[in-house]
Amino acid sequence: MKGYINNKRIEKQIQFERGHEEYLVMNSVPANVRKPLTDQEKQTAIDLWGKAVSAPYSWKEFEVYKFFNGFDARFMPMSFYLPWITRRLNDYEYAPIFEHKSLLGYLTKGPIRFPHSFVKAVAGDLYSSDMHQISEEEAVEACLKEDKLVVKDSVGGSGGKGIEILKMGG
Repeated sequence: MKGYINNKRIEKQIQFERGHEEYLVMNSVPANVRKPLTDQEKQTAIDLWGKAVSAPYSWKEFEVYKFFNGFDARFMPMSFYLPWITRRLNDYEYAPIFEHKSLLGYLTKGPIRFPHSFVKAVAGDLYSSDMHQISEEEAVEACLKEDKLVVKDSVGGSGGKGIEILKMGG
């Protein structure tokens, strides 16, 4: 039963990620770099990839590819790559841990470099850059020393969504 529930959770996560990533990527692509597909080209892609290319954003990906390189049904859209390739390369059992960007630098000490964080918020608790729990006053004090701060949500965003630059008095 536990395996079944985990598989259902993983399937839902993959569906969410696929739609979210495709939306973020394709939403920022201007219409003038897309070349419409013919019905025959769409059918050729469906024959090769199956239902993985039936989402509207998949067609937009093919249109961008066609604009730059000409049509090729072998182009692998994100709607195929995310559930079939990424899922095999990454263990989604640990995905919730890595979704929380405030924890990434702390969990991956080593050669991977992350931007310096003055304050991190994890599940409503505040932490210093070295992950010691701090008060709200200490968090404010750490931030007021700087001229500018980049503020980013720790969970749920990607592709620059939700980033704000605050000009401070520091």
